[in-house]
Amino acid sequence: MWPLDLTQINRLQIEITTFCNADCPSCERRGYKIEDDAIYVKPLNNSLISLDNIKKWLPLDKFNSLTEIHFCGNVDEPTTHPQLLDVCNYLKDFEIWISTNGGTRNKQFYVETYIPKYTCLNRCSICGKSEKFHLKLND
Repeated sequence: MWPLDLTQINRLQIEITTFCNADCPSCERRGYKIEDDAIYVKPLNNSLISLDNIKKWLPLDKFNSLTEIHFCGNVDEPTTHPQLLDVCNYLKDFEIWISTNGGTRNKQFYVETYIPKYTCLNRCSICGKSEKFHLKLND
């Protein structure tokens, strides 16, 4: 049994993928052991949470107090998820936050497709490994 009832949760933070397009110098991903002999290897760039699993794990009728969902971007880039808009559509009754480096989608995606459709806060972190990456964010 959980120490917290689902009806008491008002905010969820979700790492929706393990994919990222950047190589930020201060990212937590840099500390992951990826050597073959590591005791625990955190897998990167190989998985995502499907829309079907989101629906299974987050039955909307069970989270009575839920108001915010934050796609964190701690070790992933949420906008790399191929079903991101479908996931947001399923969760459209909540305030959706996306922490992104802004480097995977174009301006049209954010301005015309994503922002008008969903109540959201979109956080951009700019700390990629090259000037070329930073310049791409200005497009």
